[in-house]
This record gives sequence, C-alpha cells and structure tokens, in this order.
Amino acid sequence: MDVSEFKKIFDIVSDMVSVAGVDGYFKYLNPVWEETLGYSLQELLSRPLMEFVHPDDRESTRREIEKQITGNKTSGFENRYRCKNGSYKSLEWRATSAERNSLFAIARDVTERKRMEKALIRAEARHRVLVDTIPDLIWLKDLNGVYLSCNRTFERFFGAKESEIIGKTDYDFVDKDLASFFRKNDQKAMEAGQPSINEEELTFADNGYHGLFETIKTPMHDTDGSLIGVLGISRDISERKKAENALNENEQRYKSAQRMGKVGNWEYDIVQERFWGSEEAKRIYGFDPKSKNFTTNEVENCIPERERVHQALIDLIENNKPYNIEFEIRPITGPPNKTMRSIAEVVRDENGDPKKVVGVIQDITQQKIAEREKIELERQLKLAQKMEAIGTLAGGIAHDFNNILGAILGYAEMARDDCSSKSLIARDLDQVIQASHRAKDLVKQILAFSHQAEIQKIPLQPASIVKEVTKLLRSTLPTTITILQKIDPDISLILADPTQIHQILINVTTNAFHAMEDFGGTLTISLENTALSQQDLVSFPYCQPGNYVKLSIADTGKGVAPEIRERIFDPYFTTKETGKGTGLGLSIVHGIIKSYGGSITCHSQMGKGTDFTIIFPAFEEEAVSDTQPIEKISLGTERILLIDDESMLAEMAGEMLGRLGYSVTVKTNSLEALNTFKNEPDAFDLVITDQTMPGMTGMDLSRRILQIRSDMIIILCTGFSPLISEEKAKAIGIKGFAYKPLTKKGLANLIRQLLDDNS
Repeated sequence: MDVSEFKKIFDIVSDMVSVAGVDGYFKYLNPVWEETLGYSLQELLSRPLMEFVHPDDRESTRREIEKQITGNKTSGFENRYRCKNGSYKSLEWRATSAERNSLFAIARDVTERKRMEKALIRAEARHRVLVDTIPDLIWLKDLNGVYLSCNRTFERFFGAKESEIIGKTDYDFVDKDLASFFRKNDQKAMEAGQPSINEEELTFADNGYHGLFETIKTPMHDTDGSLIGVLGISRDISERKKAENALNENEQRYKSAQRMGKVGNWEYDIVQERFWGSEEAKRIYGFDPKSKNFTTNEVENCIPERERVHQALIDLIENNKPYNIEFEIRPITGPPNKTMRSIAEVVRDENGDPKKVVGVIQDITQQKIAEREKIELERQLKLAQKMEAIGTLAGGIAHDFNNILGAILGYAEMARDDCSSKSLIARDLDQVIQASHRAKDLVKQILAFSHQAEIQKIPLQPASIVKEVTKLLRSTLPTTITILQKIDPDISLILADPTQIHQILINVTTNAFHAMEDFGGTLTISLENTALSQQDLVSFPYCQPGNYVKLSIADTGKGVAPEIRERIFDPYFTTKETGKGTGLGLSIVHGIIKSYGGSITCHSQMGKGTDFTIIFPAFEEEAVSDTQPIEKISLGTERILLIDDESMLAEMAGEMLGRLGYSVTVKTNSLEALNTFKNEPDAFDLVITDQTMPGMTGMDLSRRILQIRSDMIIILCTGFSPLISEEKAKAIGIKGFAYKPLTKKGLANLIRQLLDDNS
C-alpha cells in the first residue's frame, strides 16, 4: 500500500493523526487537527509543535518524545494544546517511533471527558461532605446485607471507620438478636419493593449514647431496574418522642380535666361557617367522642330553646354583648335532659371584623340538681324544726294533761270503790274510768307523735284496734261516706305497739277521706290471714315467706296518678294544699310497717279509687283472749314516801295508797322530801317520786336517797322526759319505773311485786 492510500485512511479517522520529525515539526496532520484546534494545517506544520503545547506540559511532553525516539516502543500520555482562540484542549496520546527518525502518534480530544471527570469528582466530594455532615445514620448494603458504604455518623454507631465496615455485615458489629432485627427489616423493604419504616433503640459504640431512632429502608435498583441492595437512613427521634409523649400526656390531662369537669370547648368559624367541638363537648351532647358528625345543625337540634341561644350568639358577634347563658339540651343518647352553661367570645381579624367564636360548654345538671336539693332540704329542715317545735309543745301539753288525767282517773277509781256496783253512780263512774283510759291512749299517741313515748311491742289482736278506729271515724266522717268492715273472725295476732297500729289506721284512712270528701263514697277496711310464698315477695319487699295478717283500706275516691303514686311514701311529699298536710303521714306509716318486717303497697286507678294493702308478720304464739281475767288488787301495810309537785296528784295518790293499806308520807317538794328521808332513813320501805319537779328532778332525788340507803326501793314515775328512760333509771339502782297516769291496780301490783321481790 502506497502513501496515498495511507493518507486516505488517516483522513477519515475521527482521531487526530500526526507524524512528527525529530526536529520538532509536524510532517503530517490529518484534517481533524484543524477541526479540533482551529488552526489551519499550514499553520500547524509551519511552527514548532512545542509552541502549541501548554507551557506547564512542555517538559513532560519532551520527555515522552525522547522516550519514544530512544526506546522505540509505544506509550501513552496526556497534555494540553492551545487552540487558535487561546483556549486549551486536553489531548490523550498514543505514540510510537517510526522509520527515518519520525514519530507516529494518534491524539484524541479528551477535554470534555476530563471536564466531566473533574465535575464528577467535585460532585462526589460535595456529596460525600453532604452525607458526612448529615446527623442521620446513612448506609448502603447489597442483597446479602454486606455494607457498601456509610457516613461518619454511622461510623460512630459501629465505632469503626468506613473502610473497616465495607465488606462486612451487621453480625460483625452488634449482637445476634439486633443484627437479625436489622436484617429482617432489610428483607421487608426489599420484598415490599418500597420504603419500610420502623423504630428501633440504638446505642452508639463510640460514646455509649442510647436513643430512639426512626429508620427508613429503601430498596435500590440499577439502571436496568435490577435490585442491588437497600439504602438505610436512621434519624434520632428521642427528643421528638419526648415532646410527642409530653404533648400526648398534656392532651390526655386536658381531656381528663374536661371529662371530670364536664367542660367541653367549641369553635365556630364565621368565615367558613364551620363548627368544631372537643371530645367532651361531643360527649355532653350524647355524640361519640370520635364522631365526625358534629355540625351546627346537629348541635342546635339538641337545644329546645335554639332561637334564644342563636340570638345570644348573634348579639355577641354583632353587638359584642357578653355571651354567658344557661339552657336545657336533649342529648341524642344518654339522659333525656341536661342543663348547660355556655360562655363564648369573638376572635376578630386585624380589621376588627369577626373571624370566629370560641367558647366553652359545661354540663351543670348535677349542680342544678344539688341546688334544687339544697332548697328542698332547707325547706324540709324548716318543716322539721316546725314539727319538732310542735312535738315539743305537744309533749308539754301531754305532760300537763297526764297530771290532770291522773287525778281524774285516780279519784274516779276511788269513788267507784265507794259505790255499790249496782248503783247508777257506779255505772257513771265506770264510763268516766273508761273515758279516762281512752284519753290515756290519746295522750300516748300525742307522745308518740312528739317522739317521747316508749315503743312497746306486744302480742295484740288487730281486729279490736280496727273496730275502735272505725267507731272513731264514724263519729267524725260525713254521712256521705259509708264505712264497711270485713274482718276474719279467726284473724291471727301480730307483735306491735298498739299506738303505732292506731297511728297507721288513722293516717291511711285520713287520706282515704280526703280522696272522697267532695262527692262521698265507700271506705272498706278488711282484715284477713294470708301466706306469702317466694314468688309473692316481688309484690311485698322487705318480707320473707311465711304467715301474715293482711290489712286492706280501700276507697272509691278520685284515685292517685301514676307519677304521684311513685312518690307517695317519700318524706314531705304531699299533693294537699298548704296547711292541709305535711307529707309525713305515709312516710311514717311506711317506716313503722318496714320496722315490723311487713310491707305496704298502693294500687290505684284514676276515677276508680285507691287500695292500700298492708301486711304484718303473724305472731306465731298461742292466741291471747280479748277478755282478760280480772286481777285482784294487791294490798300492803308497808311505809311509803310519796313525792309529787302537783298537790292534787300527791293528795289523790296518797289517799289511794292509804286505801290499799299502806302508811303514806306525802311531800310536794323534792328538797323537803330529801330532808325527811335523811332524818329517818329507816322509816320507809319504799319511795315513789315524780321525775319532773322544780329544784331537784326525780333522778337526782333518787341518787341522793340511794347514797344514804343503797337498798332503798324506789319507783320513778314520768309522763315524758327526754332525760330519763327505764334503762337509765335501772342503771343507777332504781328498781321500779311507771308511766303516768297511774291506775290503782297498776300501781298497787307494781308496789307489791317490788316489795315481795326484795323481802
């Protein structure tokens, strides 16, 4: 192949082809030189080649040329050539020596490649600085968990340099369990094909720092889309978690405070017409606290007075009128009604225009109930104080009446003893004595009302009390009311206090009378034996299966409404007008019956009347006849000291005891009586003293007498006294206790019993 053919080949080569002589001039250049440097071939061939080389590269270029000439071998090097525009381009050479002292070389313009390499180096340097500066842990692993790279923060975690980490796995630096945890999350991200987030506690090897980290692991792919590994970034979230936990804790405290205080807050965005309420606000209105359905319309639908509440809101927004109101709501779930208090204020923008309304709402239902209960309790207290005052007055009246009654009964009994049993006077005196006994029972009822009578449960025949009350009612009720009795002749006994049974009958029948007083009707009182099984106890609370006496009091009056019937036994509840009832009657009846182990129920229909059914446990002892055998009055001859400040009673009692055979010394002054006893302590066998006396009470007198003579027999008499009871009297050595008014038979038998027991 001749030179012309070689020239054709070189002219179509994309690289720069040259032949240079040892004289330092180019002998041949292909056209690419013109295209690359901008010089014409003539300019390049006519000037020394070193003239075009960058001054800093000339020395190294000479050495390369000399090496080629002397060594006759191919070598490569780089230098920079000046372009016609004054810039320089980097050329990459492959040169070798040729025949006739020539150098054959091929140069390639690598200016752009060099620029890109430098740019890449700079970018990698910046990237490295950036990665190393980031406080997060950053690392890259291959498919097998082998580390390919990591930043300086990660080096601190393992306590090793990147060069010591690359090529190793987690198992080389941390314990097996933690390494397996890391590996599991690597695989989770790679299998999912998307980033995976988890939290983990890490301890740094370099300084022992321990914290909570949020780790994101992202699967990495090459340009072909093939999975090559996983990139991990882990951020310390310890402080953030503390802040979040503190925020959550404060939020829970806030919610708890709202829940316990039943206070919710709300906001209404005026511009966007959007309503928001806290969880407690939703709970107050009966919504699910997590519900999203809590709008203005839904809230207003719960407010019966929505117009008033809405107007108050308008007045706040438009006129800046204070918004502090109370209103009722009907929650969508829960209690039917609640009482709310709402306070709000307007938030305005920089122009003073209303932006939103913020407020609080509080459930004050219990507070309102407590206020009403307080008012009711105050009313009840006043009424109780009034009743207590009346009771005290009644007790005082009963005491004075007892003294008068005692004289009437005592003198009547003595007068009866002086008469022939067949005389008209004897018959009249029997009526006086009988009336006195009825008056005695009346006094006992008054004392029971004033809580000053002793409750004495005895086996009694309820039929006799029913008959007595019926007679009393017949004389007091108008003729428009008919009274019917239905009494089982074999009715059982009950264990009760006669006065309380009398009280029960009077209270219930009085209510029946009031139900029929306008139009009349029929009052039916019935008594019968009954037995309760376990199934019957549903209708009769407080009871046990067994035998009972059933008392029914029915009227044909106007009846009792269901809502009233539910409260009929409540204390102080009454439907009567002021001055016609205290509301205590049926509650007292309920309490007495319950204390006996019985029960009371009320059945009623409007317009058809009311039926009270009362059951008492039957007394299972042998029946006691209504007609008791007449007991003989015990007589005696002993010496008695009698003390009573009521001279009429003292004189009557002294005469009565004298007729019984006793020797009686009567005193109307307790101090005088004490001096008499001191002077002659052995002159008396028994002392009878009243309790309530001026100067010295019967209790004090008894103590002084017992100090002088401890074996002295003393009978203490009282109509009523809150300071004394039979138990207190016996506790200081008083052997006898008697209630006024005294009867001849009762007093005589008590005296004889005590004297005989002490003989």
